Amino acid sequence: MWKQMEAQPSLFVKSSKEGIQRVKTSEYAYLMESSMLEYAIERDCELIQVGGLLDQKGYAIGLPKGSPHRELISTAILSLQEKTVLTELKGKK
Repeated sequence: MWKQMEAQPSLFVKSSKEGIQRVKTSEYAYLMESSMLEYAIERDCELIQVGGLLDQKGYAIGLPKGSPHRELISTAILSLQEKTVLTELKGKK
């Protein structure tokens, strides 16, 4: 797929806004990061997601090297995940 796309530079867009506009005005499929896609779909009833996720990655919180907060934040996130709080919050959209 990448080789076909790379051979046609006109397929690429400079922003998500431009990609979404091309989807709405032509026969164009736009690949987006899943969180941004969910956000766009929830706000625009003309958009749909086709297929599932291509990849699954997590999020991270950046801290300075050697931060004394690292362990506390990691433990808190794991606790929220184990108690399914994060899943519940995501479901509230």
